[in-house]
Amino acid sequence: MTEQKGTPEEVSASDSAKVETSPTEDKKNSKIRKATNIILIVVSFLFVFHLIADRFIPSTDLGRI
Repeated sequence: MTEQKGTPEEVSASDSAKVETSPTEDKKNSKIRKATNIILIVVSFLFVFHLIADRFIPSTDLGRI
């Protein structure tokens, strides 16, 4: 078990200082979050398209005419 040093007020003050971020960090995190969401949406769409296309338009290298 970890032992906290200082009074509860000091501990909570130090915890809240760690959580606060500057506006530039918020903008950077927002851009990263937006890019991540876009990538996840695109990958999800491509996965669903692959499942549907594989079901209705099967293809193979071993096909013959």
